Amino acid sequence: MGAVWTPLRLMHGRLPVLGFRVDHKGKSLAYCTDLSGIPPETYQQLGNLDVLVIDALRYRHHPLHLTVDQALGVIGQVQPRQAYLTHIAHDIRHAELEHKLPKNVRLSHDGLMVDV
Repeated sequence: MGAVWTPLRLMHGRLPVLGFRVDHKGKSLAYCTDLSGIPPETYQQLGNLDVLVIDALRYRHHPLHLTVDQALGVIGQVQPRQAYLTHIAHDIRHAELEHKLPKNVRLSHDGLMVDV
């Protein structure tokens, strides 16, 4: 049986965009990048995730992207088993932030492979 891809409605400023949830062989991953907000109805589709990949552009507010704190808030609400912050700007230093993150949250990087 193949993977089931579910589009997820997200917001990029005032513009609706799509993320995706992929369910395959009892595992699930949601890819939510390039966003500034998640509509309430989309949160229902983010339950029981093995992996969440989510936008965390920088520490300061940006009108089209989540901040690190906003992304951590979403992760706290959704409670995936593992989360990866992505779409990261140059002002975030991996070595400084990585050790401050919750145990189930990591910074993504080029070449990262996730096993689900």
